Amino acid sequence: MTERVRSPRRRRRWLVVIGLAVVLVLGAAFGLLRVKLHGEDLGDIIASTLNKRMRGRISIGSIEWSTASLKKVVTGGWVPVTIRNVRIWDDCALSAQATEDERATLGSGDPNEDCTPDEHPDPDPKSPRKPRKLLLRTDLVTAEIDVHAIMFGNHDFVFRNVWVRGGEALLEQTLEPYPLHAYDRTIVSIVTAFYPRNSAGFRAGIYADSPPPIFDLRDVHIAGLNLTLHMSPRSLDHGRVEYAFTGRLTGVDVDAGPDPANNSYLYMDPTDPLVAKFYVRLSVAAKHAIIRILDEGPRAAFRLPTPSPLGPAVVETYPPPGRDKLYDFELADIQLNRLAQLPNAWAGHDFVANTLEVD
Repeated sequence: MTERVRSPRRRRRWLVVIGLAVVLVLGAAFGLLRVKLHGEDLGDIIASTLNKRMRGRISIGSIEWSTASLKKVVTGGWVPVTIRNVRIWDDCALSAQATEDERATLGSGDPNEDCTPDEHPDPDPKSPRKPRKLLLRTDLVTAEIDVHAIMFGNHDFVFRNVWVRGGEALLEQTLEPYPLHAYDRTIVSIVTAFYPRNSAGFRAGIYADSPPPIFDLRDVHIAGLNLTLHMSPRSLDHGRVEYAFTGRLTGVDVDAGPDPANNSYLYMDPTDPLVAKFYVRLSVAAKHAIIRILDEGPRAAFRLPTPSPLGPAVVETYPPPGRDKLYDFELADIQLNRLAQLPNAWAGHDFVANTLEVD
């Protein structure tokens, strides 16, 4: 009788011990997950993963998410995230304004080539290090991310309800490293920054070892961004460059009103370097713009304004010293109802978008 009584007690005791062990293991796993996949550590992991597969470079200060979203790791779905201190640089081979004679070398090379950010150039004037030009600087981005899309497969970045709060962006025309045809010669550097850096090899065609992920940004909203434009470049003597058209737009908003239409988006699929897909549809408004025609000067003078140590709202005067222009003019209250680059032959299974629509 005593053995029969002890046996159920012993079983209950073991069940309690096993239950406590499971709770401790799950608690430790949750703590490790929260520490390693949150904040600055998660930002470093994502940036390192991207930098291994793209021509440009990206840095992320931190990525924050709520513990209430942990169940979405199992079930899938949209997880709200807050991304801080995002910086994107272009490919240093392109930012050096390569000439047409160097075009053949633009599609390959060492993805870990030692470059230097343009805002912190190498102090040695004879240094072979090429500059990486800063393309985007923003302190705050909020969005919802498809957690299973980034966890599995090609680790694609699928976001919705994206809000970019302030910052600086640069759209600069440069050489196309992977031209589709003889007339496909230029592209905007923010696109090529996410192109794969192809490895050299003895085979026909282009070889991409590890293609970068797809970026699918739905319902894009931008509030208070400053945008700099450098279009139609031409190399001059003595390290100088000329752009046929440059501009700076301040207070740029994209679908940022109190009742957003949610009709602005960006889709970028660089997995096939021969037919990279870049689709965008935006409605843009800006408070003020300065347009400069035939703008020339040292290469280092064509960059984003450097923020002052006094705060992000205080920046250097535009344009930076050393630049000269044929003439300039100012605009106010700019409104573009539709700025789009989309394929116009979907029905024919032609997914290449090479026309820009402006309304």
